Amino acid sequence: MASKLVTVGIPVWNEESYIRDTLNSVIDNIDDIDKVIISDNASSDNTQKICREFSQKNGKIAYIRQDKNIGSLNNFGYLLNAADSKYFMWLGGHDILHKRYIAQLKAELGKNADAVLAYTPAEHIGSSGESTSLYEYFFHNDLVSTNPFKRVCSLARHLNDCSLLHGLFKTEILRQSFVREPFAGCDLVLLCKAASLGTFVYTTSTKILMREIRKETFAESLERWKISLGEKAFEIPDKPYRRMQEGFIETVQGMPASKPTRAIWKLRTQMVLTRRFGPFTSNDGMMARMFWNGFVWYFDKWENLKVKTTRRLSSRAPGHAA
Repeated sequence: MASKLVTVGIPVWNEESYIRDTLNSVIDNIDDIDKVIISDNASSDNTQKICREFSQKNGKIAYIRQDKNIGSLNNFGYLLNAADSKYFMWLGGHDILHKRYIAQLKAELGKNADAVLAYTPAEHIGSSGESTSLYEYFFHNDLVSTNPFKRVCSLARHLNDCSLLHGLFKTEILRQSFVREPFAGCDLVLLCKAASLGTFVYTTSTKILMREIRKETFAESLERWKISLGEKAFEIPDKPYRRMQEGFIETVQGMPASKPTRAIWKLRTQMVLTRRFGPFTSNDGMMARMFWNGFVWYFDKWENLKVKTTRRLSSRAPGHAA
């Protein structure tokens, strides 16, 4: 790996309305960035003109235009392959970094040897920049656990906002985790793989602004994903997340541990995913749902019992009131 520390990759397509704000936020962080690569997925608006303007003004910014639209996943992969630094991050062409975002995340990775990703809360903003919500990762303590199975299972159980995908990664770990097969939820599988290889460290000292440029129903988002990822990503129309579920289980099965340990965590993860996304198999009849829902119910009861038992024993420990 070269001596460069940080590369920021920006995949863009028809971002003329927001790319200037995005690049201005990058300039605010430029002292902590070695290289910025913009990959334009054959935009048909003024994105190219704006990006070239910034590239000409700052030698750290490289603008590359694809001859044709290569798809969003391939564009993300192109940027990752082009990086030659220790750390790497993707930044959306409509999102905004707070000042010292890169500096803070770089510091977190520097002081946590086992960490493979540093990330922050995500403030969601509207098209005009108005704040709409703040997502804070309430389960962040799970993601610094020394138990990789716990980290992966926690992502399966809790993750609703993938904004941490725009945190700062160790480049080699991200390359090992990158999912090149397009399917709904492939970004979750990427994070799952990365979590199996190291911890995710969280800091509230800065944040990223994620712009919501679409208001759409789940059905509408599926149609958009079909165009972006391809019809093959949705071979089972009534189970769009099946391949994502399988990706989590494949990761758990491939982690270094004894067979009994892997079997237990496979079952735990599968139960969590089944509760969130439904049965894995194409046979999703009433009996299958009853079977899995029963397992999930007993699993939750067991988990709650363990928590209560731990609290009760802790309250009886020396130095605590009875």
